[in-house]
Amino acid sequence: MDRYCAEPLEMMEGRRVGARLGWALVVLALVSNGVQVLLALWIAGYRPALAASPWCTAGLIAVGFYGCGLPAFGAMVRRLPKAPVQARGKLTAGQVFHCWLLCMFLAYLCSMLGTALSALADSWMGTSSSNPVEELISMSGMLPTLLAAGICSPIVEEYIFRGLLLRRTLVFGEKAACCFTAAAFGLMHMNLYQFFYAFAIGLVLARVAVYTGSIRTGILLHIGINLSGSVLMPLLEGLPEIGMWLVTAFFLGILLFGGRLCFRWRRLLFSFAPPEEGAGESGLRAVQLWCNSGTVAYLLVCIAGFLYAALAV
Repeated sequence: MDRYCAEPLEMMEGRRVGARLGWALVVLALVSNGVQVLLALWIAGYRPALAASPWCTAGLIAVGFYGCGLPAFGAMVRRLPKAPVQARGKLTAGQVFHCWLLCMFLAYLCSMLGTALSALADSWMGTSSSNPVEELISMSGMLPTLLAAGICSPIVEEYIFRGLLLRRTLVFGEKAACCFTAAAFGLMHMNLYQFFYAFAIGLVLARVAVYTGSIRTGILLHIGINLSGSVLMPLLEGLPEIGMWLVTAFFLGILLFGGRLCFRWRRLLFSFAPPEEGAGESGLRAVQLWCNSGTVAYLLVCIAGFLYAALAV
């Protein structure tokens, strides 16, 4: 597995490269969601029994996101400049567990923020939106959710956002790369329920990828996060009597120990060392990553997705 570092490269035509990355994200979003919608409509019209299957939703995600969106995105970014390979260090098993605790704390905290803002938006617009994660679990069933959301999605998402995308945005500088990939990851979910915690977790996973020089640890963390939220918690809630006690104990433990880690590691996670030289040039390259036609188009597509998620009943 390639290892990469966060040292920015000297590069030409930064705005063109940034625009190419932005348009690649547009293609990823449109192709993935478009294929899923078209297939869902076809199945509902011609194979209604299949549409009611718990495996249908997982299959649509596999075909749309893994089978179509990923290859299209990879083809668009493959020839773009990449950061040189290098590793800064490795994480011990204990440190990986601490990262999981931190990510779970950020997930719960930011999930509450997203839920609150979604409720305010519903109240203001007179709509009644729902949490896509809960819908996915209810529509797919436990085993399809385990395979699709718990295992396959983390692998593919880490490969896309902390592999292909991060490797190519590091040429704009470490801070710009980590923040951009985290924002792109959060926006790709296209709803307020998931945006904030996806951004926070994406930032942690980007820092882990930069430090270790690999996406392996990020994949393990991402699988652990998704399995805890979409599989473990529903299982605990389904247990008679003791289930809610276990859920409460799990939640309080995450808040206590994860919050303590967040306080201890806040400077490590959310502050970035300045570049050794050419700080002004590095800042210019960061602007070129954000301010271009492709990134603006991606923002507009995701905003449209946010509005659709809020207005759909």
